[in-house]
Amino acid sequence: MPLLKQSIALCRLAPDFATPGHRLEVGKLDGHQQRLVAEVVSLPFYDKERRRVRS
Repeated sequence: MPLLKQSIALCRLAPDFATPGHRLEVGKLDGHQQRLVAEVVSLPFYDKERRRVRS
């Protein structure tokens, strides 16, 4: 995501693994069975007060 200068992925997790700060590995669907390290975070890109300027 250009605004955050980071990649963002959404996935469904079991509640035991869904706490912010939990680190896990995610399978990359590229045919090579690679794993990507990920960390569960809260939704930093959700601006419920709509204070962020949109481009």
